[in-house]
Formats: sequence, structure tokens, C-alpha cells
Amino acid sequence: MWFKNFITGLFNKFVQAFKDLLTAAFPIAKQIVMGQLSEFAQEAVKELSVQTITNEEKRKLAFEKVKFYAEENAIDARDSLINVLIELAVQKFKK
Repeated sequence: MWFKNFITGLFNKFVQAFKDLLTAAFPIAKQIVMGQLSEFAQEAVKELSVQTITNEEKRKLAFEKVKFYAEENAIDARDSLINVLIELAVQKFKK
């Protein structure tokens, strides 16, 4: 009986340690993914800045590029997040 309790206790400690690891790692992984998406948005804005189309068309194309990139890389990004990333990229590019 003591062996069963020992194994159960050991297993519970392992499960808790794994949960703690996931809790700590998830925000870091999310930051890395958002950083990649932000960098791609900056590249898209830079690439489109030299085209002779309206700013609205540039925003639309940038949105499509970033949305496609997110979907291709299994990144769950809402439209509002993509729009913010594009706007930040535009502001950064203007500086």
C-alpha cells in the first residue's frame, strides 16, 4: 500500500511540475509568435511603401499578406490584432 501511495504522490508532483512549466512557457511562446507576426507586418509595410497605389490599397494588401502569413503559420490572430500590427508598422516606418 505504501508503494502505491508513493507512486501516486510522485505522479501528482510530476503533473504539478508539468502544469507549472506550461504556465511559465505559454506567455513566452505567445510573445515569440506575436513578435514574428509583428516583424512580418513591418516587412509587408516596407515592401508596399514603394508601390504607387493609394494608402488604403496598401493597408488592404498588407492586411491580406499578414492574414495569410498568420494562417500559413497556424497563428490565431484576430483581424483587430492584424490591423494594430499594421498600424504600428506604418508608424515605425514613418520615423
